[in-house]
Amino acid sequence: PVAGVSAINTITFKGNMEILTNGTTGSTNRHTLKLNGADYIIIDSLTIINTGTTYASGVEVTNAADNNIISNCNIQVPQSTSGNFAGLTISGTTPTSTGNTGSNNTISNNTISGGYYGVTAIGGGTTTKRLGNKFVNNRIIDFYYYGAYLYYQDQFKFDGNYISASSTATISSYAVRLYYVDAFTCNSNNIERFGAYGIYAYYANYQGTGSPTSRAQIANNMIGGDVFGTGTNYGMYITTNARDLDIVHNSISNAGSTGNLRGIYILSGTGAVVKNNSIADFTGTDYALYVSSTLYVTSVDYNNYYMPTSSNFIYIGGAYSTTTYQGGGGYNVNSIDGDPGYNNNMSDLHTFSSQLNDKGDNTVGITTDIDGDARPLAPSTTVDIGADEFAVPTVDAGVLSVDSPAVPYCTLPSMSNIYVTFG
Repeated sequence: PVAGVSAINTITFKGNMEILTNGTTGSTNRHTLKLNGADYIIIDSLTIINTGTTYASGVEVTNAADNNIISNCNIQVPQSTSGNFAGLTISGTTPTSTGNTGSNNTISNNTISGGYYGVTAIGGGTTTKRLGNKFVNNRIIDFYYYGAYLYYQDQFKFDGNYISASSTATISSYAVRLYYVDAFTCNSNNIERFGAYGIYAYYANYQGTGSPTSRAQIANNMIGGDVFGTGTNYGMYITTNARDLDIVHNSISNAGSTGNLRGIYILSGTGAVVKNNSIADFTGTDYALYVSSTLYVTSVDYNNYYMPTSSNFIYIGGAYSTTTYQGGGGYNVNSIDGDPGYNNNMSDLHTFSSQLNDKGDNTVGITTDIDGDARPLAPSTTVDIGADEFAVPTVDAGVLSVDSPAVPYCTLPSMSNIYVTFG
């Protein structure tokens, strides 16, 4: 570390979008920019490019590099089918190697494109997690396999990011993979395009002993639309000793895949709360929600489900149909089913539909939506289902009459004028 640096004595590199480039040829110096044991450094507004053909990392944070900020940068690496390529890493000597890599680093408001991995954050192991790292309001795009590969983190934030895989990404790709990440928030992300997994969580919030002292949140995310896996795909895949997760106010869609979507899939754990989610698969034949055992959840309610092409519907320790899911097993008493009316089923999961409006549960404690709008949105006193809080328009335009020409219309000459009254 530089002598004398501290939280109030930081060092700032203001780039004004000047370009740093590197064409890496070997594994030792695969980076364009590296923070090696550096603390309290601010990297702001640089264009960081790596054109390496065998190894390439845009930015590396490593060797106990703590309390740094990387913001407003444009980071570019080639997309690759090789794990030697990553946009930004908090890791050891490779994008996924463990160690005392870095804590309390903030990665914010960057565009990070390309790579096998978009970003990685790797700690030391299950008992030596790195603390307080944050990825906030970034665009992570055009990656091949993993948008975010996040291992051995504690008090971690992954919030407000936009994630979209490359058009040539593998059909098995992950947008976000969490592995032994504790006391985290994964909130308000727009995960638009992925192959198989929107959010994959393994040992999520396990907190060492399996007895967490705090809950973790997966909330206010818009997941999917453009899901391109050809098998069974997952909006969320929660597995292996996940503990005390609040899975609330998410909007999930499958409209592009030739495969099926399980909107939320829970295979293991305890204490999950699944409320105020909107799950829609417009083309598949799988389950909107699949919980393999009732032991894994404490509450499932106030969700909206829509599976118009599927004979399957809900599974919580047993299968429920559209006629049996409400109250089935003591769950979903206040849940509903119907088209959520997304603005665009592929790319924009905002809505103005009365199907979701004022149908949620206020007690989940999420006070803003994915856009920062208040929950509930005044003058309403009840929250909406899904990631978007909205008001249904009270006035809309509709056709009152066709005034000219008169019926029948079939004999109209090709250049006739048509006059319509709206109201």
